[in-house]
Amino acid sequence: MSLDLTELLDGPTVVVKIGGMEFRFSEVPISALEEMQRWINREHPHPLDAVKPHLEGLTPEDRQYLLEKARQDARDWPPKVGTTEGAAALMGHELGQVNVLRHGLQVHHAGATDDDALKVYRALKRQTAREIRNSEGGESPSVRRIYAAIFGTLDDTEDEPANGHPKGRPASPAKSFGTTTSGRRNSG
Repeated sequence: MSLDLTELLDGPTVVVKIGGMEFRFSEVPISALEEMQRWINREHPHPLDAVKPHLEGLTPEDRQYLLEKARQDARDWPPKVGTTEGAAALMGHELGQVNVLRHGLQVHHAGATDDDALKVYRALKRQTAREIRNSEGGESPSVRRIYAAIFGTLDDTEDEPANGHPKGRPASPAKSFGTTTSGRRNSG
């Protein structure tokens, strides 16, 4: 018996019709996760940097409280892709969702650009609103499947996210298109 690494590494592929066109989504490569992490680092400032502009004019006690809170938050900065905090940092922001979608598109549509991802995002957002109105659970199965495929959390047999969260881990959901989404497992 020979071992074919592509079979081990290839996760399920989701095919979704968005805006009248078919798009394929599968798990993104590690290089895409690295870029997502760089995006988080750029878009979410260090807690001490974020609090600095708000210190002037505060009482010494309030200033001390904010600085201590920022120091505590800094222990876990930056939010890491693959954690609940990383998912919230990426998926809790429209530009983060577009960034993730671009990386997801590039797996099967190599020439996809930020502009392409934004167009697909907008079409998906319109489509999702219809799906949510027509669903009993108030969420979009298409969006859930797309992001689960991108982050490698689709169950191969059921074509559904494992427990709805990356690799079955419970997470605080971040809202995306009216559905909950989560990040990917830690790659380390």
